[in-house]
Amino acid sequence: MTLRNLCALTLGAVLLAAAIPKLLDPPGFAQVLFHYQLFPEAVRHALALGVPWLELWMGLALITGRGRTGAARLALGLMLAFATAIGINLLRGHAIDCGCFGAGPARTAAEKLTAMRWEVLRDLLFAALALPLWRPEP
Repeated sequence: MTLRNLCALTLGAVLLAAAIPKLLDPPGFAQVLFHYQLFPEAVRHALALGVPWLELWMGLALITGRGRTGAARLALGLMLAFATAIGINLLRGHAIDCGCFGAGPARTAAEKLTAMRWEVLRDLLFAALALPLWRPEP
């Protein structure tokens, strides 16, 4: 298996794992987005409905290879947006649950802030997985 295929399969699986809980609970994801305090209500609800479907499409495209380059480019942007949104709240000292893979366990504010540091790093690593896929296959 090539590095390119390994990156595509890994990132695709991550996106599918992130999409499914959000697709099953759009109001819960909208509530998670509310806690970010970054989006007006109309945008928040549009994101809660649209982002999971986008993640699902990107995951399937990365795994199947159909539309892989476009999906990788979108995934890179999405992962950087996720890292930025979490990072903004981290800099604010605003402890949130990222909601990336659905509802997580109950945690204290200190535990959330620690987790957020790792989540920013994790999202940046996921973004790096998209880089080998940036160009169309030869």
